[in-house]
Amino acid sequence: MDVETDVRSSAEHNDADEVLCEFDVHFASGLAGQLHLLQHPVRLRRYGRGIEPTEAQYRPQANRLQFELPVNTSQQAYDADRGRELARAVGESQRSKKDENSATTARARRHGANGGATGMDLDESQSDPIMERVAIGSVPMPMMTNYMVGVLRNGKCRRVRHAIVLLLTRRL
Repeated sequence: MDVETDVRSSAEHNDADEVLCEFDVHFASGLAGQLHLLQHPVRLRRYGRGIEPTEAQYRPQANRLQFELPVNTSQQAYDADRGRELARAVGESQRSKKDENSATTARARRHGANGGATGMDLDESQSDPIMERVAIGSVPMPMMTNYMVGVLRNGKCRRVRHAIVLLLTRRL
């Protein structure tokens, strides 16, 4: 490999990749405590896109964030047996907590018969409940790298060093 050839090909590549505009960069720390970076696990394309969360909870002092997402039980990729198994496990867990904490029962009633907080049908007359919602929650991650956030305003880029990184994982 010739060094001269590498320099020429690099120069040719840079000519094709022209600079479109330049910005002045200003560092600001005013927003650092209010910005959170959310890293979501990779999701396969077959599970669909455009799924909107039905519920979100944020606990700023604990740096915890949780989303509840609907599960498309009609898709071919959905494992109905596993959905029933998870729904039964959640139901059993809730029944054992029901005696300990009446607030859980009240919250389930507020969400109605289609599951709300639990992710399954709460109608106890139904013999075969199925998981129809999944919760993903955050786990604070140690800072292994530095993240920067940039805001473009009036032709200037304002950058903030990011302080909090949360990894979203599934929760039952």
